[in-house]
Amino acid sequence: MFSLLIFALLQLQPMQMLREDPDRAGVNTHSYEFREMQATPAPKGYKPVYISHYGRHGSRTNWHISNYNYVIDILEKADSAGILTPEGEELLQEARVVAEVHHGANGHLTRLGEKEHRMIAERMYKNYPGVFRKGSGLVRVESSTVHRCQVSMANFVGELIRLQPGLQFEIDSDDVIMSYISNGASKEQKEASAVMLEPLKHVQTDTVKVMASLFTDPQAARQFVRNADKFQTKIWEVARIARSSGVETNVYRHLPEDVIYKWWDYSNRELYIRHGNSVEFGKERMKNAEPLVNDIVAKADEALASGHYAADLKFGHDYPIMALVGYLHLSGVGERLSFDEIPQKWNDPMNIPFASNLQMIFYKSHKSPDVLVKFVYNDKERTIADLEAVSGVYYKWEDVKKFIEKRK
Repeated sequence: MFSLLIFALLQLQPMQMLREDPDRAGVNTHSYEFREMQATPAPKGYKPVYISHYGRHGSRTNWHISNYNYVIDILEKADSAGILTPEGEELLQEARVVAEVHHGANGHLTRLGEKEHRMIAERMYKNYPGVFRKGSGLVRVESSTVHRCQVSMANFVGELIRLQPGLQFEIDSDDVIMSYISNGASKEQKEASAVMLEPLKHVQTDTVKVMASLFTDPQAARQFVRNADKFQTKIWEVARIARSSGVETNVYRHLPEDVIYKWWDYSNRELYIRHGNSVEFGKERMKNAEPLVNDIVAKADEALASGHYAADLKFGHDYPIMALVGYLHLSGVGERLSFDEIPQKWNDPMNIPFASNLQMIFYKSHKSPDVLVKFVYNDKERTIADLEAVSGVYYKWEDVKKFIEKRK
């Protein structure tokens, strides 16, 4: 009964996305997909002069090494008992790699995370070389005080220096910056959303496939696997961080599709209902993003007026950038969606992967006093709902600021 129900929920759009690349099932633990960006030409006479950027840290380890040790312990006991299949041996080795990379350090940047930020910096530089080659070339950089953000920042800045050795930087990371660069949901919002999410935790899934594929004698394995549902949930925890940890194989192959979908759906809805522009909590959540929005606007105005800065680069976390794009009501990522709409309308794997980044590129023309700006989120140009563009994806900066004021 439950299996039929869950497969009825495995609607085409999300499942097709997951089948193309199962690593996407981790949602905010999915590594960055480097896609070709389509760039809309700026209106005639306009050239990029300044960039305001907010980047999430790159791929990292996850939390709770006990998740991986739980899987390793069961598989090692089964191996000692001689009932581990070749697939079970593969999972054991994969889980050991994840645990070794974690090595007891929650949330530290991995080698893949370092590479992601170097590649994004290179793309930014090559897409807008004139921003960095003209004027003072001074770049203002701010980072969350959390280590993975600082290491991401170091790789990003290091790549810019490699590309243009003459660049100068102002780099800061402190508690004052942390007060606006990092924000989250309120306690009340978390409690209310937890009630909505609770039923998703208890959706029944197939446990037969996992036992049969990992153990030559599933019945004998029950002495080690006391709770099959918990066991495959812990396998999910290994799978969702495996690529970030350097595992090249698809660890999700050890799980049936209904398990993959269940935890993708839970993770996806949890993120949006708590940090996105949701019907239920979006208005409240956006208030916490206002200090970040205000700082971005103030620094952009300062840079545009003075010509002193080529760019402002911020390095932070997934929750703030989700709220930021929701505040700006950006297409594809910032729409007002209800809890029930999320699976079908917010399922692009590039919504909130590791190294997610928003780039606001500002343009000037000698023939017009108007400053234009376009928004690029994860290599895709975005429009703003209910705001008229001057041309294509280009907006008057003054119109954007008025739109932001109305959101307060």
